[in-house]
Amino acid sequence: MAKFNWNPWMGLDLSAGDRIRDDRPGRIAAGDRKGPMWSPPADMVEDSTGIVIQVDLPGVTLENIGLQFKEAGLVLYGRRRFEKDARKNAYHMLERTCGPFGRTFPLPRNVNQESIRAHLKDGVLTITISKTKPKRRTIRVD
Repeated sequence: MAKFNWNPWMGLDLSAGDRIRDDRPGRIAAGDRKGPMWSPPADMVEDSTGIVIQVDLPGVTLENIGLQFKEAGLVLYGRRRFEKDARKNAYHMLERTCGPFGRTFPLPRNVNQESIRAHLKDGVLTITISKTKPKRRTIRVD
């Protein structure tokens, strides 16, 4: 059976309305951005060698994705563009989100920043991060 870390906010969509602050893990606070933003769904899995993050980004091109390692964790940001010809059409339904997106993934301290790799294939961004081996140290007791 797979391990699963419980998150009390999981399954709740608290993104309705203009929020001054959003404290949910993995979300970028409203004060840190300009305009509306959406958050793509993601899976984050850790094993003994590292961490793999998979983010669903269908319709987002490589040129519209940014990734930065910061103190808070790994920050993913970008934009899904609205189709150019779509403005001429009359929509009966429009459910796919367009515009800027952002997401922060908190990381443990034992990750190797230099090992972070990202690959976009078939609308899924896969980010792999290796862990560093913990340094053993003997402490002398006086």
